[in-house]
Amino acid sequence: MTLKSKLVLVLPLCLVVVYGCEKANPNAAASVTGKVTYKGQPVTGGMLMFNPKTEAGGVVSPASLNPDGTYSLTEAPSGDFTVTVDTESLNPDKKAQAYPGSGGKEMPSSIPANAPKATLPEGKYVKIPKKYSDPKESTLTAKLTSGKQTLNFELAD
Repeated sequence: MTLKSKLVLVLPLCLVVVYGCEKANPNAAASVTGKVTYKGQPVTGGMLMFNPKTEAGGVVSPASLNPDGTYSLTEAPSGDFTVTVDTESLNPDKKAQAYPGSGGKEMPSSIPANAPKATLPEGKYVKIPKKYSDPKESTLTAKLTSGKQTLNFELAD
């Protein structure tokens, strides 16, 4: 066997090894889905927000809660987050100023002005403990990595 034929056989193997050992891009977007429940029942409306834990802060990534408690978020940044849940914007007993252009719906106050535009909260109001709406008090955390992942959150008193 000649040197040339050996190289032809070994080169593809080397490429596979190098490609397989390539480091993943830690800044690549995360795609996350899951379900939010309280006392075993779905949280049927509101917003779930991923708040960056970095000192510099960052953009909050919001996702609307569906009537079955599920959510879906694509193109989220990778990193460590404190997770908050807002349902008070759906509270029928709460008087609040409507978000401009929302058709009378209130935008959750826990979403900062620099957050990407998200679907306004919809669904049926479920009263949850107030601590879950405050990034400083919420006990929910998440580590988002590039690619698809599922994260479920069970809220407790």
